[in-house]
Amino acid sequence: MFKNFSLLLFLVFTIQSYAQRYRDFEVGPMINYEHTSLFLADNVYNGGDAAGTSNSGFEPNYAVGIYAIYYLLPKTGFGMEVYYLRTSSGR
Repeated sequence: MFKNFSLLLFLVFTIQSYAQRYRDFEVGPMINYEHTSLFLADNVYNGGDAAGTSNSGFEPNYAVGIYAIYYLLPKTGFGMEVYYLRTSSGR
């Protein structure tokens, strides 16, 4: 169900899109969702030699932000991104 809904949203948002133009300014949102695993040496906080590693598990992370691009030529431009990124942490 979610797969079909996300495909429908993708199609709706891309139907009315157009390519960038010369000397055009573009601003838009950035949203990212991913799963990560953090591998950490067993004795990293206690000092000494590590005998092995531990895994933090399959943790969801996200990033949100905004981007802006000013196009100098049809395929060349200056861009800027500002975003917040949540990452996995140790134990």
